[in-house]
Amino acid sequence: MGGFRVVVEDLGQAGAAMAAAVDARAASAGSGAPGDVGNDELAGALATFSSSWARGAQALTTDTTRMGDGLRVNALSYAQVDAALSRMFGSLAGLFD
Repeated sequence: MGGFRVVVEDLGQAGAAMAAAVDARAASAGSGAPGDVGNDELAGALATFSSSWARGAQALTTDTTRMGDGLRVNALSYAQVDAALSRMFGSLAGLFD
């Protein structure tokens, strides 16, 4: 075989930890730039920065959520395959008793 090992519980816990790391407030970071900052040039720069920051925070939130979901789905898939193989080998063992 390939020589790798998966600890299903650890994989599921990693997915849960990633989900817990996502703070819903992060997606709205930068969206509330103050209105009066002194002059129009500074206000424009702040608005541009805030918009870029908000897009980046949203992308990071989305990516982290997808990674956590993927880890949890993979953990579930490993558990299902392990259970199916265990049933299969258990039924085969009965043939040789």
